[in-house]
Amino acid sequence: MERLELSVTRRTSTGKEYAQKLRQKGLIPAVAYGRGKEPVAFELSSRELALLLNRSQAKDLQLTLVDGTERHDVLVRRHDVHPVTRALVHADFQFLDEELPIKVKIPLRTTGKSKGEAAGARLTQVQREVTVSCLPRFQTDFIETDVSHLQASEVMYVDQVVFPEGITPVYRKRYPVVVVSKVAGAETPAEAATEAAPKAE
Repeated sequence: MERLELSVTRRTSTGKEYAQKLRQKGLIPAVAYGRGKEPVAFELSSRELALLLNRSQAKDLQLTLVDGTERHDVLVRRHDVHPVTRALVHADFQFLDEELPIKVKIPLRTTGKSKGEAAGARLTQVQREVTVSCLPRFQTDFIETDVSHLQASEVMYVDQVVFPEGITPVYRKRYPVVVVSKVAGAETPAEAATEAAPKAE
């Protein structure tokens, strides 16, 4: 997965008044934390971060924060936006360790046309993303799963998805990700599974 770069500057001041002054200059406050390191406060361009977030398909984006001669590999864990303008107002980053796994959400895409659809059934993707555990270098923008073998009334569960090397799904209860339902007639087992499907983590 490509790790994008973002220029940042360390900040020593905190508080609402200081944060407001930053935003008036097109900057936002941010904090990086975790992996046994002391939290570090930064300020950065809200526009540049927004462009990187829009450019990537990843739910949890990896970045390298460039602070002068220092470089920090991080994961974007949270970004807050203004409720009216939708402009970025704050960001939280998690320090990455290349040898320690991370838990992230990755978009899920289906490929192929199911046998059930060819026979007139309807395919529904119940989950648009899956929670996984992997080392940072194995994170990907999306995961593809082939649905061409699914018949009408069949369900594909998370443990039936073929995950790329180094990526393991994380869930407390096995849940469906794709359902192929008959269009007409009584409720099918697949439709029942859709209604009763627990949400992914």
